[in-house]
Amino acid sequence: MQQIDKVAKLSNELDASLSDLVTNPENHNFKLSHISDITSNMQSPSWLIKKILEQDTITVIFGPAGAGKSFLVIDMCCHVSTGKDWHGHQVKQCPVIYIKGEGHNGFGRRVIAWGIKHNIDINDYQFFASETAAQFYSLESAIQVSEAIEEIIKPPNQEIMIVIDTLARNFGPANENSTEDMNQFIDHVDQFIRAKFNATVVIVHHTGVMNKDRGRGSSALNAALDFEYKIEQPQDKLIQLTCTKIKDFEPPPPMAFSMVQVDTGLIDEDGLPVNSVVLESTNAIIPVKTTGLGSKQKALLDLLQDMYKQHQDNLINSGYPAKDARVLVHDWKEQSLTTGLFPEKNHRQMFSKTKGALEKRKLISISGGYVLPRSEINA
Repeated sequence: MQQIDKVAKLSNELDASLSDLVTNPENHNFKLSHISDITSNMQSPSWLIKKILEQDTITVIFGPAGAGKSFLVIDMCCHVSTGKDWHGHQVKQCPVIYIKGEGHNGFGRRVIAWGIKHNIDINDYQFFASETAAQFYSLESAIQVSEAIEEIIKPPNQEIMIVIDTLARNFGPANENSTEDMNQFIDHVDQFIRAKFNATVVIVHHTGVMNKDRGRGSSALNAALDFEYKIEQPQDKLIQLTCTKIKDFEPPPPMAFSMVQVDTGLIDEDGLPVNSVVLESTNAIIPVKTTGLGSKQKALLDLLQDMYKQHQDNLINSGYPAKDARVLVHDWKEQSLTTGLFPEKNHRQMFSKTKGALEKRKLISISGGYVLPRSEINA
């Protein structure tokens, strides 16, 4: 009976759509273009944060509770709104809208601490925050958010960064695990936020309960993303950011940040100073998780880590940033032969098999002939 009702509902919706198409053809904008029209209008990538966040895209930054997600995203927002380079990455200065669903008290303290640390009065820049959470699953709420942004951002269609922190608190009365509900959330964010304002949208998200290597809920979210980053806190007062999805570009190497206490100048009810945290870049090498690796896999991974660290040291000594370190797959392979890691007679096959095992476990990232080590420590 339910199946019959569902078919009848779909039939009625189709009839209504066809009727609307006939009576109101101007409401339907679907058309086809020749490929030459598309390619002739193509432009070079425009970055909000160079090599990290592209303009007019949707990004998710996910991690477990307490890993430092909001600290890092607030840090990004402060850099973008003031035009200050983000830890060695050039930014395009633009207004920032922060839709916060949690941590309302801590938000202001973190912004104050950032301004003190960088000797910048953040109040002089276009950085706006919501007083309450939104409910993007709801069409009415999505439109209200869009209208509120439109009142502030003028002229329209200029570059803008919009943060939704967190997905759960800004989702609305629906089920994150439902593909249908998640698709509606994504559609509303895409239609009323990203597309309308040419915005770079960053969504802060939690990890799953059982799987710490992905954001929780329906996989429809990941499928819709342009960029995805994982945040971990493998050591006390240390945050690591790792790219887990990127379209069209080589993934940036993992970045590490130390958490530094800053006196906000505020006093609590007991007359004691109130501190908050800001982030500083660090070249700390975070060891990868090697539990369950075979001896050859671990040895090959250790060799890569040594080569990567040596390249970092060479760059630093030559006055270049350590983040530019790269290791050629060919050099890694040749070094494994030189060190006798595999027997010479079947070295090529054993290297390829072991490399493949490391790549499958996401302990390495290979792109454009280069290989990068990746941390897989669970926070």
